[in-house]
Amino acid sequence: MSFFNQFSFVLTSGVLLFVLGAALWNARKLHFALRIGAWLVALIALVGFWLVMRPTDTPAIGSLADVEARLGNGTPVVLELYSEYCFGCMAQNSAVKALEQALGERAAVLRLSIHTEVGYALWTRYNGELTPTFIIFDGEGREIRRTNAVPSVAQVLGESP
Repeated sequence: MSFFNQFSFVLTSGVLLFVLGAALWNARKLHFALRIGAWLVALIALVGFWLVMRPTDTPAIGSLADVEARLGNGTPVVLELYSEYCFGCMAQNSAVKALEQALGERAAVLRLSIHTEVGYALWTRYNGELTPTFIIFDGEGREIRRTNAVPSVAQVLGESP
């Protein structure tokens, strides 16, 4: 199940391109070059969509030590473990950016792809199942909440149950 979740964009895009290719192949009234062109436009549109919408890692995180240094330093931390090939992660990307801005200096948001060495190590350490996974740590580094939806500012700061 997690494979289909983590690669949902790739799998859906592949099926879409296959179906479109089959439909265009059967469209005998269209010139062959026009059919190929339409398929290539769809492929380019999907790649462009992925490049624009995919989430990206927090730049300052290069090792597990960097993550561990952020946990328990007195500031709450939201750890997002995501896949850049997951539709759900793409859909929540703008909400995570808004959460980062709303939190400001009151809490840190760390974003890591599970397809990187550090992200995969954290994914296995915290028993990740679906992407995206948001794990909220208090200022002492204890896990206080886990969810697959973007948490609210109140949840991160511990102001609501």
